[in-house]
Amino acid sequence: MVLSDRSIREALDAGRIVIDPLGEGCIQPSSVDLHVDQADHAKRACSL
Repeated sequence: MVLSDRSIREALDAGRIVIDPLGEGCIQPSSVDLHVDQADHAKRACSL
C-alpha cells in the first residue's frame, strides 16, 4: 500500500500508524524518513 503524505498524517492522527519519535519534516510525499541510532539499535537487539 502506498500512502500520500496527507494519508500518512491522517493515519498518524487516527492512531492507525505509530511512529515515536517522529521528527518534524520526516514525512515526505509517499514516505517517512526514519533514523536509527546504533546505540539504540544494539540495545534493542540485546533485549530480544
